[in-house]
Amino acid sequence: IDFPNENNCERIDVPSENSKRSNVVDTIIFKNELSYGFNSDYDAFMYCINRHAIDLKDKKVLIIGNNWISKSILPALEDLNVKEIYIVDQNPDADSISYTECYARHLDSQIVIHTGLTGMNPDIDSIPIDIHLFSKCELLIDYVYDPLISKIEQDALQSGIQTITGIELKIAKIKFATEKIKGTSIQEKL
Repeated sequence: IDFPNENNCERIDVPSENSKRSNVVDTIIFKNELSYGFNSDYDAFMYCINRHAIDLKDKKVLIIGNNWISKSILPALEDLNVKEIYIVDQNPDADSISYTECYARHLDSQIVIHTGLTGMNPDIDSIPIDIHLFSKCELLIDYVYDPLISKIEQDALQSGIQTITGIELKIAKIKFATEKIKGTSIQEKL
């Protein structure tokens, strides 16, 4: 399921622990008349963080976009012992903050995670935030995968900020979903 609905965990007979924690299922397997649900976005996020040897402990994290991806990775951020998490949304609710509050109070965020579609083809010149203003930012994780390097990633790289690209996250998600479906491990070859 490439764009799962939130709160779909209750429709699964046997959800994984990470699916229960996020209440998001993006990979479903039917076996012995039961449905098994998994959160491959969690696995892909953790894989990329570990692959790049990034330590998020005690970091301040800003997530741009209050959607199923942000909900999928919240358990991963908790497992990585981040200090603070703020979710920015155009229509803030009890779980998120506005862009105005983001710029007023959170320019000191060390990690920025963009989970929205801003900058995705054909809107490739758009950016969700001005990353140059985040002077303490060490890492940008951008879920945009088309184009391969989004405008916000270009801006981050120009500012000396490390990035994890959307295509890397997408490939990792496909790897973990395929492993669950096939019941076998896929070895990396680079």
